[in-house]
Amino acid sequence: MAPHSDFLLSKWYLDCVENDGSAFIGYAARLSWKSFSLNYASTLRHNGESQPSVETSLRKSALPQMQDGSVTWSSSHLKVRGTWKALCAPVVRVLFESSEGSIKWYCLQPRAAADLRVGDCNIKGLGYVERLDASVKPWLLPLDTLRWGRYLSDSHSVIWIDWKGPLQQSFLFYDGIQADNCVITDDELTFNEGRNRLTLSEHMILRKGPLLSTSLSMIPGIKKIFPSRILQMHECKWRSKASFQSAGTPPEQGWAIHEIVSLV
Repeated sequence: MAPHSDFLLSKWYLDCVENDGSAFIGYAARLSWKSFSLNYASTLRHNGESQPSVETSLRKSALPQMQDGSVTWSSSHLKVRGTWKALCAPVVRVLFESSEGSIKWYCLQPRAAADLRVGDCNIKGLGYVERLDASVKPWLLPLDTLRWGRYLSDSHSVIWIDWKGPLQQSFLFYDGIQADNCVITDDELTFNEGRNRLTLSEHMILRKGPLLSTSLSMIPGIKKIFPSRILQMHECKWRSKASFQSAGTPPEQGWAIHEIVSLV
């Protein structure tokens, strides 16, 4: 965090996809900016048979906690309680830094065993946990389009971040190791000189629309707080089937959650 910044955001993302493709996503965040403060928690669930269900709370509650290789998160307001146990080592990177502040990315659990209770339902599967700490205001980022995603299988993980705009940068981590020469699209990723290929298919939309009507819609007075540039950014988040192939080995199957966020 930049010590001089008056903008401080800590945002957690936690997910789980069951073997049949049913998906859970959780968000927990705290924001302070001048005299404004916000507590935010939200869950998204999709079982493949109906529209995704979303629950959101602006009440103050505990952020996820880390201990002994596990992350736990519970929210009585959202009726969720879960544990993510790490299956591989974390990855940490500074994604952006300037005189305005910084964004530090903690990929705490690139691949985890997740066990949750949401309402009356038990959810188990492979999961993922990350945290972003930001002291730069998002609308000041030199960014037009962001692609992010994670692929998990019983054997491997692929995590990617792709920025387009005045600042162009891509990060892709294969089993926690940063890969070279990555090419990232919404349907396919190649890296390590094309020796590795991840193909995404059968995209199921989990959330789509401008941020003002999706993830930020529950915040009262949001139009008076944030600039229109950030409110009008458009997001589309998918859960997709995925096939991963490394040179000389048979393809393996898994699930991916991925998104694109862009100015319209």
